[in-house]
Amino acid sequence: MTGQVHKEMLDKLLSLEQASALLATTEPMTPVPFTVGSGIRFRAVSGWNHGIKAKDGSDLVGVYAQVHNNEYALTKETVEEAGLAVGLSRAYTLDSPSELLVPALNYWFREGLMSTSRKKKDYQFLISDNTAVAFGKQGIRPFSNLALVEQAAAKTKEIFGVTDVRVDYKISHSLRQTAVRLVVPAIGFTIHESDEKHDDWSMGLAIRNSLLGTSQTTIEGYLFRWICSNGMIDARNRSGVFTRRKDATDAEVNAWARQSVDEVFAELTGAGDRLAELALLGIDGNLSETLRDVFEHYRIPLTLRPKIIKFLEEHDGEITMYVVMNAITQVANESGLEPSAVDSLMRVGGDLPYTANERCGADNPCGRLVHSH
Repeated sequence: MTGQVHKEMLDKLLSLEQASALLATTEPMTPVPFTVGSGIRFRAVSGWNHGIKAKDGSDLVGVYAQVHNNEYALTKETVEEAGLAVGLSRAYTLDSPSELLVPALNYWFREGLMSTSRKKKDYQFLISDNTAVAFGKQGIRPFSNLALVEQAAAKTKEIFGVTDVRVDYKISHSLRQTAVRLVVPAIGFTIHESDEKHDDWSMGLAIRNSLLGTSQTTIEGYLFRWICSNGMIDARNRSGVFTRRKDATDAEVNAWARQSVDEVFAELTGAGDRLAELALLGIDGNLSETLRDVFEHYRIPLTLRPKIIKFLEEHDGEITMYVVMNAITQVANESGLEPSAVDSLMRVGGDLPYTANERCGADNPCGRLVHSH
């Protein structure tokens, strides 16, 4: 890899400051709780949903909630979440003009939910700068994305004695799910596919969190490939999850994050050896069977399979399991993919070094890669 190529890829990554600016759009947040009844009322401006599908989830949309005499502007995502709480689909909520949406929300939150035993009665808005940026059940204690990234980056710098920690540009952030992947440019390894071809990789961390508490908070191993900016999540190398107790303190979360970083990097040191072994596993005429097996085992969506095959067809040289893994993770770089699809593809890439090295050998063709896994 030339220095120029390395710099081009480095420029694609975000700085910690840039990533933090994105995360800060939803922090800090102040809970404003309410119970179903007369203390809540909604209103919306006429035409509130004109062009709604082109707006981001964090955009204001002309819908307001008055809670105990204080009025807050709602974001698109907050309106959707409030609708879901009373059984309105996202599509129905966004398609409803104000004269349909407002009466529905007011009915359910002011009286309708009172007579529905299976529905929650206690909710809260999470307020930032007088805007309701989130909606959910009372008792949800959001863990700060900013604090998690700050703690993880600080501990990473301490472990390796570096000052430069970057963020993969494939960052995704919403109130329901945030995925931030740290990259340590100076720490990694090189994979030699042949005398002429080699790949440089850097180690990092994959951090997942949910401000609404809809998913677990985790820190896992992450690897970043410089030649094509592929990324792979080593899901077998993880810290575990942080239990979302209502009484959990910021100090506990921060201490867990720093300890998790220690544990993840301690195990991630063997990643280079696993990838080097993967580069030696040839397909030997079993490409179609191997791909079919991988696609079915990992349930890779039908719409993404042709993209993976296309990368393999364009590959110049021997097709190994290392090449297959990179083709899968390279699809995750494509713009427009749902964050869940990006995450899933990178997890497949991170799991293949384990399944291939366990299943694939002279007595076990790669075409039978994962049938017994």
